[in-house]
Amino acid sequence: MCDAHLTTARIAAAWKKDRDAVAPALTRLAPCGRRWRLNALTFSPLPALGQRVRRAATPSSVRYVGYDFSAVDGPASFRLGGIWVTVLLDALHHAGLLDAEARPPEPPDAVHARYALDDDELGDWPLDGTVTDDERTYFGWRAPDPSRVPVSKLCDNSTWIVSPPECIVLAHGIEAMLAGERPWRLSPHVDDELAARAFVGERRAQEVRSTLRGFREFCDRCSQQGGFWAY
Repeated sequence: MCDAHLTTARIAAAWKKDRDAVAPALTRLAPCGRRWRLNALTFSPLPALGQRVRRAATPSSVRYVGYDFSAVDGPASFRLGGIWVTVLLDALHHAGLLDAEARPPEPPDAVHARYALDDDELGDWPLDGTVTDDERTYFGWRAPDPSRVPVSKLCDNSTWIVSPPECIVLAHGIEAMLAGERPWRLSPHVDDELAARAFVGERRAQEVRSTLRGFREFCDRCSQQGGFWAY
């Protein structure tokens, strides 16, 4: 277990209370066991969410890593590294495509036993084998509003399935964003992170749109490949 990590509940609660401030937290990650967890840098308690607090960190332990997405029943895959994970989630949030309040259901006993969901070091890894229909239903849980995708499915420590209908929601939503038909923006904190990396002006616009376009194309493919694993 890592020294510090951001749980699904805290991500959702923080995003709901102070969406502009929580986004930078998702860019500071370090590997732990089989899953990615926040490490070394975290945030002080709400409402002073934007104040980073160092916890037993060394420069080498703080890194920008990637988020991996791969089709459930096909070859499609997509990876985002560094700040671009935050850019994507922040843009999707401001476009109204994410649900910060949706919570996963309790896992069925058989799922919990097979995957040892409360321990990263034990149990099967869902992507290593064939999942049953019941397991697919659990990992692919949906938000109450079918027009939105739970933010926790895209950014917490677990392996979730973004279902084919959710892929269509994301693909169509991003298409509308890029066409100027769906309002969206980036939070000031995210713009600051981009500017600190010399992504400003036309370069910023091109890279942000390229990230959105690439993810849209991936979601479109996965709508025909059983959805995708987010991990």
